[in-house]
Amino acid sequence: MIFSLPLNKKIRRILSISAIAACLVSFTLTLLLEVKSTKDDLAQDMKNAAKTCIELTSDYIDRYHDLITALIAALPSDHELTIINYFKKNLPLLGPGDHYYILNSQGRMIYTSGNYEEFINFDFSHLEYIQANENISEIHQSIFHNQPVITLAFKLPGKNMLLLEKSISNLIPLLHHINITGTQGQALMFILSANGTVVYHPDHELMTSRHNLGFELKNQSTPNHRGLRTYTYKNQKYISYTQSFTKPLGWQFYASLPYQAIIPRIIRHTGRQFLLITGILIFLILIIRQKINTSLSKPLSQISNFISEIKPLADSGLMPEEMAAGTLELSQVITAANNLIVKIRETNATLIKIDELLLGIMDNTSNIIYQKDARGRYLLINKRFEETFNITQAEISNLTDYDIFPENIADVFTRNERKVLATGIPMQFEETAFQGDGLHTYTSIKFPIYDQDGIPYRICCISTDITKRQQLDDQLR
Repeated sequence: MIFSLPLNKKIRRILSISAIAACLVSFTLTLLLEVKSTKDDLAQDMKNAAKTCIELTSDYIDRYHDLITALIAALPSDHELTIINYFKKNLPLLGPGDHYYILNSQGRMIYTSGNYEEFINFDFSHLEYIQANENISEIHQSIFHNQPVITLAFKLPGKNMLLLEKSISNLIPLLHHINITGTQGQALMFILSANGTVVYHPDHELMTSRHNLGFELKNQSTPNHRGLRTYTYKNQKYISYTQSFTKPLGWQFYASLPYQAIIPRIIRHTGRQFLLITGILIFLILIIRQKINTSLSKPLSQISNFISEIKPLADSGLMPEEMAAGTLELSQVITAANNLIVKIRETNATLIKIDELLLGIMDNTSNIIYQKDARGRYLLINKRFEETFNITQAEISNLTDYDIFPENIADVFTRNERKVLATGIPMQFEETAFQGDGLHTYTSIKFPIYDQDGIPYRICCISTDITKRQQLDDQLR
């Protein structure tokens, strides 16, 4: 075996050389690190504030989403009166300033949870946020109370719609107490929508007027390695951290601080020794870089390139141990990688045999076999399915029954499969589907497939054509 020096000894040698030189500049370097620490702390505090504000805002917006979705899924009918009575009974009172209302298929309001009965039968279909047909609207002025709101849309059966109106003013008590540590109240935090309209701002007038602040933020830079950027507002330069919301899409959180608030601190920790420290650090970096490149970077790069080019499923050889460059730990990495490649090849050969066996069984049966995900999208079909419904595996991928069959037939398939996923047990159904020669009847056995957590995430079906048997039974009767 090639002699290898332990990695920790190599690192100690490199750090010992660097430490001797670093001691000469320890005092001045401490000052420089303090400056870096100040910026790092500021960036981290801004990130923490962003995370907190986004979580609170998203939680406020989504507060009733799961409940309403579950209620919609359990709706007993698409009759308007049934829907109204159902939500009256099952949807509790909302938070202050929030309410919901229901539109029928013509876009007219048939129910409201608030005291706005005068709007009953009012046609909402011409309103911009209704026509946009989005799950979450842009900020708009409420037609009920003229305050800025966002509206969450939920589709109901029968082309009816439930709209949940959330008051933007409710964000004020949630977010006003959040601040950035050590800024003496000089920090400015606000939220803008995708078009730049103020969602939240300490100046509440900007919220109620739906002021477009985005147009007034000038000279915005790209984020640096800490995630901080700069912009100019009313002739004053700010340093800022921005973070996008995932929901509602397009919203941006800004945590900002006037640049003049941090410049004096930075100046105090630099000064005359800046150029000297810079030169010394460059010199040290060059030495360390050379050492690391020789002992670690180059060997690691060679190993990385070899791994990226190797074909673990093909019998194309293994990684040579010489790439370790005399480092014990790299030698151990190479040995482990080679062992893993060998195991992958062996496992792949076994899996190929199993796949060939299963595909042979599926494609040579007279039954129709297919598999879908929990949303009803096709993942796999056998040859019998392709021949029966004149569609290929490539064409059907990610399609649902509604893309292939008439709506009434697709409804039956979907209802049966949801029942199987909900109960988690195999079930047998009698189903019908049109083929080239007319309507055929099938006995379908549907069963769930579980993920590693024991949750059904796919469904498999084996369908047997019993049309001729039914016809014969009918004749005998």
